[in-house]
Amino acid sequence: MSEKNQIKLKMSKRDRTKRWERWLAIAAIATIVIAWIAGSLLESSDTMPAIEAAMPEADRFEHVNSDTFAAYANQSEETLIGYVTLGEAVGYGGPIVVAVGLDLEGNVVETAVADHVETPSFFERVMNAGFTEQLMGKTYSDGFQLNEDLDGITGATYTARALAEATLQGTQRIANQQLGFAVETPPPPNIVFGIPEITVLALYTVGYFAHQRKFKYKKQARWGMLITGMVVLGFWFNFPLTISKINTFLLGFCPQWQTNLYWYFLI
Repeated sequence: MSEKNQIKLKMSKRDRTKRWERWLAIAAIATIVIAWIAGSLLESSDTMPAIEAAMPEADRFEHVNSDTFAAYANQSEETLIGYVTLGEAVGYGGPIVVAVGLDLEGNVVETAVADHVETPSFFERVMNAGFTEQLMGKTYSDGFQLNEDLDGITGATYTARALAEATLQGTQRIANQQLGFAVETPPPPNIVFGIPEITVLALYTVGYFAHQRKFKYKKQARWGMLITGMVVLGFWFNFPLTISKINTFLLGFCPQWQTNLYWYFLI
């Protein structure tokens, strides 16, 4: 084969490779866009069981607007006893939808999870610990901050925080729209910046200097970063970067940055 033909063959292979890379890049972008749209349109197939569980004394529910229902009890005559709505917040694996029942004084009667995509072990840990019992009797003006107003659950912080935030959202919606109470705009949550966030920033810093040509201890830095990340983030705080968490962002469910700096630093 002549030299010209060899050059043409190499160029042809290179062109085909570039063409495939271009199509793969387009397919990857299209997949992300579709996943984002699907996440924004994702809805629970049936929320009525949760609506009913959030107001167990009700005999009938009347749809008021959007995700809000009026609850009635058949006593001597049909009586309005409260309202139920759906609150939503982002947990560890994605959105958690909570049905929140309030009486006519604005007190939380009951909550029920309508939909979630949490890791089953994390979710069961929160529910078995009785976390939602702390929400009973709270009102729209009470605090819902984890580890301040509510006891947190070790190893399931994001799930517990999402349950609290979704309940607060539903409580304030009913208090404002149905009960006519003056609901103040809640202040932004406190910024959570602790050992996990410091560790991630430290690992990034060490990694930056370890990639410099003049850095003499590259091998020691790599091993130190590996062990630190595995022990501190993986075992001590149990904050590994998982496919589930990446999917949460790809599907468009972005948690509050104030309480999720760790994940934003990683992703």
